[in-house]
Amino acid sequence: MRIESYEIIPFIKYNDIFLGMTQAEVYSILDECEDIYEEEVESTYEVVLNYRSIGALLSFSSKQNFRLNSISIYHPNSILNGVQFIGKNLKDLTTLCQEAEILDLQLESSPHDIQNRDYYSDDFGLTISIENEIIESITIYPEVDLEDEEMIIWPKTES
Repeated sequence: MRIESYEIIPFIKYNDIFLGMTQAEVYSILDECEDIYEEEVESTYEVVLNYRSIGALLSFSSKQNFRLNSISIYHPNSILNGVQFIGKNLKDLTTLCQEAEILDLQLESSPHDIQNRDYYSDDFGLTISIENEIIESITIYPEVDLEDEEMIIWPKTES
């Protein structure tokens, strides 16, 4: 399947792929993925589908009944609030965030590797990952309830 749009909508979706979808719902839109990664950590089982065709890793966790709980976007044509981030230099990050109106971006505490680090925005529910001074990916997450951070507010999918 060919996707024309590469729009990232925080807390909601990337293209036609909504956070909260099941694997079957994703397969009905995108067919089979190129790679599947599976991992079990502390009794939580995780499945990650790699769709190179749209430049995204789709993560499903047993903790959320295998609903799509994060989308890591690495396609260079992806757009967040009208701004292209992927492939740009770290020195441009502040300007890009201002253009996209992401005003709360913060460096995650104590990065182990100065060349590779993550920045996060609570207001947009996303992480921007840097590798070797280049913006490599943007990961979006669903909204969580402010009173109960274990409760996820899944977006409504379009019919």
